[in-house]
Amino acid sequence: MTTPKPNLPANTNQTPQSVHVISEKRKVRLLIVGKGTEKGDISAFQFARANVIKSYKSIDKNKYEIISYDVSTAKELVDKINQQDIDSIRSLDIFSHGGETALYMTVGEPRYRSDGSLWGDVRGALDTADRWAFRNAALYRNNKALLSHAAVIADSTSLYSIEFDRFTDNVKVELHGCNTAKPNEGGIFSEPDPADNFAGEFSKILFEAGHVNSIVIGSPVQSNPSINGDNTTIKQQDYRHGRRCIFRNGKKIGETKEKGHIDENMLSKMQ
Repeated sequence: MTTPKPNLPANTNQTPQSVHVISEKRKVRLLIVGKGTEKGDISAFQFARANVIKSYKSIDKNKYEIISYDVSTAKELVDKINQQDIDSIRSLDIFSHGGETALYMTVGEPRYRSDGSLWGDVRGALDTADRWAFRNAALYRNNKALLSHAAVIADSTSLYSIEFDRFTDNVKVELHGCNTAKPNEGGIFSEPDPADNFAGEFSKILFEAGHVNSIVIGSPVQSNPSINGDNTTIKQQDYRHGRRCIFRNGKKIGETKEKGHIDENMLSKMQ
């Protein structure tokens, strides 16, 4: 009779009294602040990010690694995403100015504020043209929008420069800024489309890249960090309140006014 061999772990360390460490790569929660050109903007985004991190720490119990960056341009933002390991980003939160076409960033100086005079108004218009034509650093929803804004001469880019294999199948993307989910109201030659916006297109690209359980969340209106209304303290600033739209595969699948973190198990079951 053959004596059975004991079950031994594979790839064991054969050195006596030594410890063999097997590294394990954890999934990542990535939080990125897009620097505004006003100090108040950056401050609000950073406090909002700190509150999202608090929520993640409370909910995750150290399950995921939390990584955060401040960036000045869209190209820098995309680089931070693309630096992550393949299949590692469980959630992505971006705190920046936004609209239905892009997440807006500029490398220009803080905007000139007119004193109300004719020259002041002219100078303000020239300043705006300089910041958004020659110093534009926005992240556009697609290359068509990028080209139409003549943004390729600066530090702008589009969602299509992202390496989407960095995300997990069920990645949650949340855009903490204004109007990223603003619906297209349609016109003479087009029908209304609640997903014809930055958030909706982001969700479509994710799905087409194979992330079939992914979710993108954005605001359809002007958002603000006053989560507790006029009683909001500086440290309480948080954009997770008011109307938030939820997208998958280029379609709006839900909307919520729930304050704070949205249950991710509930999101994964939405159709």
